[in-house]
Amino acid sequence: MTDLPFGRYAFGVCVAVAMLAGCGGAQGPLSWKGVSAAPSAKYYCAGTNGVAAAPCPVVLKRSNGGRVLITISGPEIITTTTSASGCNRVCVVYQVTATQWLISSQAYCGKEEIAFNAYDEKAQIGEAFVKVVNKYGTEGCP
Repeated sequence: MTDLPFGRYAFGVCVAVAMLAGCGGAQGPLSWKGVSAAPSAKYYCAGTNGVAAAPCPVVLKRSNGGRVLITISGPEIITTTTSASGCNRVCVVYQVTATQWLISSQAYCGKEEIAFNAYDEKAQIGEAFVKVVNKYGTEGCP
């Protein structure tokens, strides 16, 4: 019997959607002085093995001061990492907590995709892929 990767992908997406739906209760908006954050995971980017990122896509613009706080969620996540500290002059990424990251604009407008790795106590669980659009830069903006 052959193993179809589509079945695993579809299952992972269903798990992520169900998990995020369960988190949509009476939560207050995230706040961090001068940083935009979504009050719920209405818009998110799915990853692998139930790992997701919200809000997504991340749009850096004048109204949010070119900064957005994202949260990586998933089953039993203890910590997260990324290797994208510079985003190719489009953005810069700072870790705020074990599962929250601040994405700030750099000088160049454009688009990037950032991969975040999620870990439990023993090993990597999966990844979340975040689309970033910088409309707040000073170079190459329309």
